[in-house]
Amino acid sequence: MKKVIIVSGHFYKSKRKAGFHLFAEAFLNRGFSIVFITAPCSLIFRFKKQHYFNKLSLKLNKLVSHGKNSFSYVHFTPFHIFNFKNRIINFLTFYLYKLYLIFPFNKDLNKKIKESDIIIFESTPGLFLFSKLKKLNPNARFVYRASDDLGILNAHPSLIKFEKNNLSKFNLVSVPSSYILNNLNRKSNEANIKLHFHGINKDLYDSEYKNPYKQNTLNAVFIGVTGLDYMFLKYAAFNYPEITFHIIGPLNKEVVADNIKYYGEMMFNKTVPYVKYADIGLHTILYSKGGESLTDSLKVHQYTYCGLPIISAHFLKSSRKNSFYYKDEKDIDKAIKECLEYGKNFDLKANVSSWDELCNKLIID
Repeated sequence: MKKVIIVSGHFYKSKRKAGFHLFAEAFLNRGFSIVFITAPCSLIFRFKKQHYFNKLSLKLNKLVSHGKNSFSYVHFTPFHIFNFKNRIINFLTFYLYKLYLIFPFNKDLNKKIKESDIIIFESTPGLFLFSKLKKLNPNARFVYRASDDLGILNAHPSLIKFEKNNLSKFNLVSVPSSYILNNLNRKSNEANIKLHFHGINKDLYDSEYKNPYKQNTLNAVFIGVTGLDYMFLKYAAFNYPEITFHIIGPLNKEVVADNIKYYGEMMFNKTVPYVKYADIGLHTILYSKGGESLTDSLKVHQYTYCGLPIISAHFLKSSRKNSFYYKDEKDIDKAIKECLEYGKNFDLKANVSSWDELCNKLIID
């Protein structure tokens, strides 16, 4: 049985499902054994996110079994490396990560690491653990799934330099967008960097569900945790009362109208029918530094697999046939009308990978 170690900034049993949770699930479905390591996690994190931290009832620095072939481990330390947003302090703490590496894993995790075949890292400060795991198991296949650009994440300068210095030491560097691909190619000419778009659980979207929308209604859905463009929402909702806008995620109710429905954070599986039976997918986010890297975010592939036309902010332009763009109010009118004319198109679903297909690329590329 192949054994996989996943090093992620997420918690394995978190309500909020990210790509690395779906990687873990896909590897399990392929018959692999997985250990999901959460790193970083520290006293600083606990202080800043006390409510969320306590809600998870975590077992710290212990290998926890979640049934057959599935384990998790929270690497809890006194501190972790983050950007102080002060040039002088960042300079003084540049080599603090070396102290972070001193904090040990327990013997059970060390054994799992030594036995592993593949070790996959997310683009978080947990990347600092690369040299530690490489020393424990130099023969494993090391994969860096750079799901985010560290500069955009405002990572500590030491992490950005660490990433650059170690890219070529990975067997594979996998990226989900052309923007990140180009950035990393500029950092290293020797690294094996491949463009692998996000995957989705196709079986989940192929299943039948009770339609959450009323019959003969038009529905647009936004799924996300931050960055919603409320200018778009206000204009679209007030000028297109025939469309109901469904906002899923921990977002503020900054715009209120009869045709806007906020759901808050929702279990991932429960979001599926809201996407599957929608008429329009919303990728309507505000620009932030490096926002171009989100052209192919996970929600875009979910929308596309379900045949939805997509309204996207202008900086997210791509060659995707089902995407329509806006920059101002005039563009919003045009984008909405184009989406309604385009309708649903399931021909594009063949271009979307499953998580299983993506896992296979991580194994062989």
